[in-house]
Parts: sequence; C-alpha cells; structure tokens
Amino acid sequence: MPAADVDDVLQEVLIRVAAALPKYTGAVSIGAYAFGFAVFVSRNWMRRRASRGKAMDVLRREPNAPAAPLPDALAERNEAIRLVHAALAQLSFNHRVVLVAVELEGMPIATLARVMGVPEGTLRSRHQQARLQFAAALERIKTEKH
Repeated sequence: MPAADVDDVLQEVLIRVAAALPKYTGAVSIGAYAFGFAVFVSRNWMRRRASRGKAMDVLRREPNAPAAPLPDALAERNEAIRLVHAALAQLSFNHRVVLVAVELEGMPIATLARVMGVPEGTLRSRHQQARLQFAAALERIKTEKH
C-alpha cells in the first residue's frame, strides 16, 4: 500500500474513532474498539481500489532486499517473512483479519467477535479454518519453491 494511502486510511480510522467516542460503552478495550474501525475502513478501501481495477494485496509485498549481503540469520528472517506474507495473501480478507488479530496481535476471540459483530462460535470456526488454510498455503509455497 503506498504511504499516501496508508496515511489516508489511518486518518479516516482516527476520524471515525473520534466521532464515535461518545457512543463508546467500554464493553471492549479502546484498542479493540479502534481495531473494529480499522477493519471496516481497510475493507472499504480495498473494495474501492478493486472496483477501480487497481486492487493491491498489501500482504503480498516482498521485503525490501538490501544492497549489501545479509548475515544468514537476517536472510532466514526475511525469507520467513516473505513466506508468511505469501501464505496470508492466499487467505480471504475475513480469514486474514481473524488470523492476524488473534495470532499476531493477541486479541481474544471473544473480543474480536464483539468488534466484528459476529457470533463467537462463528469467529472460532473462522479462526480454525484460517489456521488450516494458512498452514496449507505455507506448505504449498514451500513445496513450489523446491
């Protein structure tokens, strides 16, 4: 995502969160509350980009390759990041959101369910599907590489 787009999306999220603060009940953490707006705004941004024929999958970005040779540990880390991004890119938007929020951000499923406005059981099922799809995608990518 171009930096200008990131700035625009972030600004829209902050404006929406600020406007909605009077309605904030405290049922979820303020971070989870803001996350819900971020998901909504990001989804709308992706839809607008796709409708103009300029869809860009943010998670398909390759890490920037430095000009100088890397130590082995850093090269392995970059490869792992590339693999994770490639595998995440193969998931649907909803599965990617659930996997990133729960696995990387550490958000409890119950909180995410409230933020996304879906039943907790649905989100647990979606999370499990996302984990399985991610593992399968990662395995496919590793197999294709060799």
